[in-house]
Amino acid sequence: GAGYLVYASAAGALQAPGVPMLDSKRRVEEHLATLPVPHAVIAPAYFMDNLDYPWNRAVLRAGQWPIPLPPDRTVQLIPAIDMARFAALVIGQPGDFAGRRIELASDEVTGPEAARILSGILHRPITHPQAMPGPLAPMAPFFRWLADTGFHADIQQLRTRYQEIGWHSLR
Repeated sequence: GAGYLVYASAAGALQAPGVPMLDSKRRVEEHLATLPVPHAVIAPAYFMDNLDYPWNRAVLRAGQWPIPLPPDRTVQLIPAIDMARFAALVIGQPGDFAGRRIELASDEVTGPEAARILSGILHRPITHPQAMPGPLAPMAPFFRWLADTGFHADIQQLRTRYQEIGWHSLR
């Protein structure tokens, strides 16, 4: 009986075969497309908040940025608060968003840039390893996909068009 549904998927879910956590999101999106319910899909990139997960905290405590990518490869990030504010906008304006899928990110950094930012914030050295830290091994397919394909949200367009979100940077 829902008149409108907003689904929080994941950026890249439609282009990431073989990445279990993104495959599951894609399957839900495919199912939504078969339903007679107007819906919108918001698809956030890597959550900045993930840095506080226990396995990432362990990697940070060891002095490493927990996203192992080549040093010139960027990763798009978004804090949960930016996604929540965008979700509220989409929920409140079904006429503007029904039938749309919008990938979300609020910042984009390379590993060395992120390591410099976090070194300054944490007041201790953080490095950018390219090898997979042990605690992150279960996420290997995701990190390989990030290195090969990655997220492609149009951050500048999002920041310009939806200024009311108050987009955050990693810093």
